Amino acid sequence: MKGAITFRFPSAINDDDLWTLTNRLLAAHGFTTVQMAGERTMSVVKLAEAAGVARIEDGDLALAKAGFVRVLRRAQNRSAKDLLAPLQLVLSKPGGAATQAEGSDLLVLADLKPQLLKALEVLTLIDVPKSVAVVEEVEAKHLRATELATLVDRVLTTQSGVDAGGSPGKLIAAPDEKRILVIAPQAQVARILDLIERFDQKEAQTTVTYAPKSFGVKDVSRLVDQVLSGEVKTKGAPPYQIVEDDLTGTLLLTATAGQHARVEQLLLRLDSTATATRRPIRSFKLKNRPVADVLSLLQSLIAAGALEARNEAASPGPAERTVPPMAPPDTTPPSSPAPTNPSPTNPAPQTNPKVPASENRSGGGTGGKTRTTDAENEHGVSLSADSGTNTLIAVGDVHVLDQLEKLLQTLDVRQPQVMLEALVLALSDDQSRELGVELQKLVTSGSVQGRLSSLFGLGAPDPAGGGLPLASGSGFTGVMLDPGSFSALVHALETLNHGRTLTIPRVLVNNNQQGRLDSVLQTPFQSTNASTTVATTSFGGTQDAGTTITVKPQIAEGDHLLLDYDVSISAFVGDSTSPSLPPPRQQNKIQSSVTIPEGYTIVVGGLEIETQVNASSRLPWLADIPLLGHLFESTSEKTTHSKLYVFLRADVMRGESFEFLKYVSDEVRAASELDDGSPTVEPRMVR
Repeated sequence: MKGAITFRFPSAINDDDLWTLTNRLLAAHGFTTVQMAGERTMSVVKLAEAAGVARIEDGDLALAKAGFVRVLRRAQNRSAKDLLAPLQLVLSKPGGAATQAEGSDLLVLADLKPQLLKALEVLTLIDVPKSVAVVEEVEAKHLRATELATLVDRVLTTQSGVDAGGSPGKLIAAPDEKRILVIAPQAQVARILDLIERFDQKEAQTTVTYAPKSFGVKDVSRLVDQVLSGEVKTKGAPPYQIVEDDLTGTLLLTATAGQHARVEQLLLRLDSTATATRRPIRSFKLKNRPVADVLSLLQSLIAAGALEARNEAASPGPAERTVPPMAPPDTTPPSSPAPTNPSPTNPAPQTNPKVPASENRSGGGTGGKTRTTDAENEHGVSLSADSGTNTLIAVGDVHVLDQLEKLLQTLDVRQPQVMLEALVLALSDDQSRELGVELQKLVTSGSVQGRLSSLFGLGAPDPAGGGLPLASGSGFTGVMLDPGSFSALVHALETLNHGRTLTIPRVLVNNNQQGRLDSVLQTPFQSTNASTTVATTSFGGTQDAGTTITVKPQIAEGDHLLLDYDVSISAFVGDSTSPSLPPPRQQNKIQSSVTIPEGYTIVVGGLEIETQVNASSRLPWLADIPLLGHLFESTSEKTTHSKLYVFLRADVMRGESFEFLKYVSDEVRAASELDDGSPTVEPRMVR
């Protein structure tokens, strides 16, 4: 057994009192001191084994120094066998023992010294002729056996003094505090049993509101529970109920008057501690958010006065009674005073005047960078952030620290993630038609030659050449040639283009965080610096073209998502006209905020462009001739139809162990035929 105990006494104590207290504490932990036969020293042994090693004491038992003693007594008026049962009710369990020496009327009694003295007193009362006294065992139903026996004894003593009827009997409480041993004449037994039944009533309970001033509500509640629960377990005290009211920073305790007296005494002792103990320090280790972000938010709340210390001048006292006390003092058993000696069920108060154990929660490493606020003077709290351990350290009033702890439970939560998938579909349809006729005629009149032509750039042959030109270009081309006279060329071409481009980027992003994906092509261009003597050419920059998607999700109620998205698609549409100029670029951009359901692919935007161009090259007046006018013109028609659609799909990843993310990753990994590194288990035949 190893431990430390702090004693606090109103005055000095002697060695005998200290030795008695030591034996009591040892017994509470299952140990005791014995003095073995032929030895003068003390030995510490287990309580259950003490009866077998303790020596038998002779003479006056009050002179024995050991905590556990053993004596030998002879039965005088009754048989030893009849005396064993009443004595065993008084002896403690475990450890205490009452046995009969075989074949004799000798009794061997062994127990802790205080309990053995009580057993010897009982032996004196019961070792009388049977006609003189009887022994009855009564179960205490509501009160503790000690309190009930003391109360009934007080009444019997008072009545015997008034009636002068002699000794009415003796009541002894069993060690388990649940039974009472009644030793009285036969004529008095019925009266004593009636008094026990009358006074063994359930003690009235009241509800009292306590407002701790110096320490936090949770810490005081834990301390009160330790004090009262020990009495319930060891002494059979009535059950109680504690409610922590975080809204008002108070405790609601439903208990008996005696239990309320102990709690009030405890709070008075806590509130009377030194002022230095009212500036506790606590550390809060953040698990899901950066400490710098939380510190900035808390600074704003403190500056706005959201976290304020309680005004002690206006705060209630240690206890406000919301229900008037019941149980008058003349009918309710007197409650025992709060114990001053520490025990396992009544822990000693802290003796360190600087930092109480209940508030000593400082933590965090020293490797990180620490930031501190100076709000302590104004609002009663000082905050520091240790980025190395992601820990928030607070020093201030306990009520502010309680508010911080409750607020951090709401702020420091792991946000679900969102798997965002964007589908950008671009469709293009181009159709062009060209139709044209070119004519040439050579006219000769004597020595004068002339040429008449309707040329539209289709490449009509020269009639003077005398031969057909080589076929060139695309589409249908027909040539008629009369050498030396005329030529005619007919050109017809229709072009159809169908294009489809699908871009599917995917990004994983936390809730309320922005995700961005860029897939761009950079084209450099030159820059020329000219002076009067020399021109210098250098790198002028780059022109970007491609797909850029920016999305910020926010998970709403019912797994709907609020999305702020920005989709930009650009492409180069031609060559640069100069090395110092970037190529021409076309850009389509869609930006909006939408609400979409989770798990569905939703179209959130689109852009459709249709262009029609009809061009005609013709000869004036001649092209207006019906039917024949088509021989003197060239026409072209071009239709361009482009569509752009943006689809978004969002899947919320809420699993605590990221099982959804693992599933999605396994699907993509399997489709990409990537090895996950897991060992391959192959069957093996064992013969």
